[in-house]
Amino acid sequence: MDVAPAILHGLRAHQRCSLESMQTFLLKALTPGLSERQLLSKLQVAMENAHEISVRADVATRLNALKHAIANGTESRMYQRYIKLVNDVLAQCRQIQLPDLGGRSDLDMICVCNDPEVIFGTDADQITYREPDLVYINWRGIRRNDKQAPSWEDARRWAEESFRDKISLQLDWSQVLMVNELKNIHLSKDEVHDLRKYTPDQGKPVPYADPKGLVAYEAHDVPQLATWTGTGAVMSVQDATVPTGSKRKSTWWNSVDSTGTKIAKAYDENRPLPIVQMGIYASKMLSVKGMNRAHALGMLTQNDWTWIWYFDSAGAIQTQGFNIFAHTADFVVILMLLQFFKLPQWGFPEGANSQAQLAVVRGLPSQRAETHAPQEPAAGTGLSTTFEVNGTGEGYVSKTMVVHPASIVHRTSSVLTGRRTTVYDAEDPAAPGVPYVAKWSYPEAIRENEANTVWIARDIARADERAFRVLPHVAAFKDFANLSTDIIRAHLHPFDDSAESLVDPANHANRILRCIFEEKLEPLSYLTGLWVVRGMNDCIYCRCLR
Repeated sequence: MDVAPAILHGLRAHQRCSLESMQTFLLKALTPGLSERQLLSKLQVAMENAHEISVRADVATRLNALKHAIANGTESRMYQRYIKLVNDVLAQCRQIQLPDLGGRSDLDMICVCNDPEVIFGTDADQITYREPDLVYINWRGIRRNDKQAPSWEDARRWAEESFRDKISLQLDWSQVLMVNELKNIHLSKDEVHDLRKYTPDQGKPVPYADPKGLVAYEAHDVPQLATWTGTGAVMSVQDATVPTGSKRKSTWWNSVDSTGTKIAKAYDENRPLPIVQMGIYASKMLSVKGMNRAHALGMLTQNDWTWIWYFDSAGAIQTQGFNIFAHTADFVVILMLLQFFKLPQWGFPEGANSQAQLAVVRGLPSQRAETHAPQEPAAGTGLSTTFEVNGTGEGYVSKTMVVHPASIVHRTSSVLTGRRTTVYDAEDPAAPGVPYVAKWSYPEAIRENEANTVWIARDIARADERAFRVLPHVAAFKDFANLSTDIIRAHLHPFDDSAESLVDPANHANRILRCIFEEKLEPLSYLTGLWVVRGMNDCIYCRCLR
């Protein structure tokens, strides 16, 4: 299902609205002609189905830890995990069927995020895999009719009405906060005192108001948990204690046990300073499968900023972020929109990839470098087994090459430990029978084009037959300047915010998609006996030409 550009523009007027109103707006845009009652009915059906899914996933058992969980205190600590809090059940809610919409419902916010402290990966030998946290989201907001922030008694009553008997969980209602209201809540001493009567029993943490008016707690009993509720949503953070023998930097803080004894607890503060690297090394969670390349979407939270990035098979694209206080609604709208439109609507060229198909990666085996035989597409799919690239050939003349996207010669692991490169079989229509490969990568825009380097080297070595014979042959190349990181970053940050750039151009230069067509050679590892020595000697000889 596509979202027309008009809807994109219309949603910009809803930057400060509630989650419920944004969902209603999308339903109106996608199913015009429905009454308000019908819209609310659809939302109610979605909530009920989401609850059924969460029960089957044993969410209630996991959520029982909420009554022991404590908010860390400062807003940066409270919201570092904002995205991480809402992943698993929301991912499961993709199975919801909404009447008259057809297929699975993507109206539920799909927030699947990697743990900032643990590379959420798929390589069991190298990376610890951790299941996403389970949460249950009720889309009915606590605030109604644009009234002022309600009293805590009203907030508790409204939240109980919203949840009804859908989950059997004794909540600590002193933790009920509203996402859109946080910066407007200023608790007096009397209000802070009133909050204590909702603290379940002795030994539980006592809330207090920090200088900015946000509710904070002294930690009790549960290390490394930070929980809060907002906009009718109950959220929990999984335990993230530092593993034995870990070399990670940790910060110690005090908690109080049931006897009043202070206990030292640790939480992980291992934050790679370049936030871009954190995104690159995170394994892909939302994947967009294109015709010839694998794309992915990811997000993470650091302090009170949530960063959304788009990276292709090279893992090279970074985007702007959203402040969790100022741009919460913007962030949610973007996440929902990403599930509806075709990528060309955000500036990608027509035919570059198919419509976005979201999938949650759940501990699948890493895809090691391997050779695949060309595969014919399934009957009736309408997909072609090849596509043409109009590039630049030797002598800087126009040259057309053909790529076989079904025949993968090499690709790096799905866990992004560097800039990913994918190599496909290719052919030159002007030289039938000669095997070529098409290498797709995302180098820095200022990096010297290797095709030019090879062509210059071949010109220099033409007088030396042996040197000329061992040099690689590059048939053509193509730079896709319209898929540069700067352009994509701009399209994925459509709102006019005064946000600082995610990347430092001095350290993270702009990158472009580049395809280079080279003569296909057998890997050196296939050589045996004297051929190994000859191959090594040829490599050394080529290096001497420099």
